[in-house]
Formats: sequence, structure tokens, C-alpha cells
Amino acid sequence: MNNKKPLLITLAAFFAILLLIIMTALLLRGRGGQRVDDAPYPYQWTERSDGSVRLTLDGGAVKEGVWIANDPGDDVVNAKLGETKRGKATVTLTPAAEGRTERSFALINGEERLAEVRLAVETLQKDNRLAVTVIDHSEQARQSRVSGGDAAHPYTAYADDSGDLVIHIADAGVLSEDDVSQPERWTAASSDELIASILELRTVEDGVEVRVATHVSSDAEVTVSSEEAGVTYVFAVTSDSGALRLRDCTWSAYEPQTPITEEEMNEILSGIADSLAGLEAAAEP
Repeated sequence: MNNKKPLLITLAAFFAILLLIIMTALLLRGRGGQRVDDAPYPYQWTERSDGSVRLTLDGGAVKEGVWIANDPGDDVVNAKLGETKRGKATVTLTPAAEGRTERSFALINGEERLAEVRLAVETLQKDNRLAVTVIDHSEQARQSRVSGGDAAHPYTAYADDSGDLVIHIADAGVLSEDDVSQPERWTAASSDELIASILELRTVEDGVEVRVATHVSSDAEVTVSSEEAGVTYVFAVTSDSGALRLRDCTWSAYEPQTPITEEEMNEILSGIADSLAGLEAAAEP
């Protein structure tokens, strides 16, 4: 009998802890708590019993990052943004009037706008008082400024004001951008124009710039090369929530691009047709 007593105590403690975990999970579920860890900058929120929503923003990956609130344009909810400490900040959303609205918060580093977290919320009467409920959420992370590459022709990649990805490659061999008579020194190509659409390849004062936009979320490669400069860059990019980010970059001695075959072209066209059909199906009510 004495040998069973410690076992019973252990089992009782185990079930007590298990019950506590279940109760906590149910409590959070009832309050609409959710954590988004797979975003570049994680965030979480909890719908509290007093009708407010507590949102936590984590920009700890950016040493000098600061969270700011975007202008709401309405008074459905009030948003109180706390001070950013070590990249993290807390927002309290309190109801002011019935209705639906959005609140968004941007992570900035100097003049760079690195990410924007958006919450779509609704305020309703619950138990004779207003309460905020989160009905949708998203995060758009932009490419921070990074540099590297071939010593003679280094690159810099960043997101411009519209969110497009800009790739700048230094090249002392380019002529003035006003000299339209110069031959095409650099070329740019995308493995998938829906994922990474090359909008512009232009000559600038100290090199060339490639501007890339996105329409579909997935992975692709952007190849920028120059026979005269003797280098080929391959930029691996990821499209997510309407923004492109650089996953990896490799470079090598110039390699001429192999002309595309009719079979490869048919595969590309078929893939584009399938993607467009998917987009149309998703847009149908």
C-alpha cells in the first residue's frame, strides 16, 4: 500500500497539470487568442474579457526597428501603441462604436518600411457593451536593404516605396543614362513572370537597376547577367502577401542564356494558364 501512495500522488499531480493546460487553452480559445509564428515578424493577439484586443508585435529580428501606427481614418476602435522595446511593441484596441474597420502597424528602420501587420476587426454589442473581434489578419514583409556579390560588380537589393523589389548592380562600364545609343549591356529574365515580373531594367549613374513586381505567391528566380561585365547573378526570391523578398543570391562568370525550346515555352504557357484559372476560381463568390 505504501508503495502505491507516491504513484497516486504523481498521477494526481499529472492530471491536475493536464486539467490546468486544458482550461487555459479553452480560455484562450474563448477569447479568440491566436499566435502567428510563421510570419517574418511574428505577432499574436488575444480578445480580452473587457471587450478589448491586445496585440503583440515582434520585430526583434531588426535591431533598430520601431513599430508605428498608420492613420486609421475612422473612430470605430481606439488603438494605443506602446513603446517599442527590443523590437517588440504592444497595442491595445478598445471599441468606440459599432462597425467594421482595419488597423495596421508598420515596422520601420530609419527610412525603410520593413513590414506591415493588418488586423480587420468588428465591434459588436456583447453582454450590453461593445467588444472588438478580429475577423481577418495579414502581414506584408518587405525586403530590407542588403548588399553583396561580385567584388567588381556588387549588388544592393531593397524594396521601393511601392513594395516592388529593386536590384541595383554597380558597373563602372555603363555609359550615361541619357546616352540612348549605348548597346544593351545587361539583360534580366524571370523564371516565372507571374511570381517575379520584371517591370524595368534601366541604366543609372553608377550601374543598372532592375525593378521586379509580383502577382502570385510562390518562389522564382531572377537572372541578371552581362557578357561585357563578365558576371551572371541568380536571385532566388519569394513572393508572399504581395511583396517580394530575397531568399538567396549566387553569382558566377557570365553564362549565356540558352534559347528556350518550343516544348519549354508550351510548359510555361500551360503553367500561366493554370495559375490564371486558379486566380479566377478564387475570385468567384
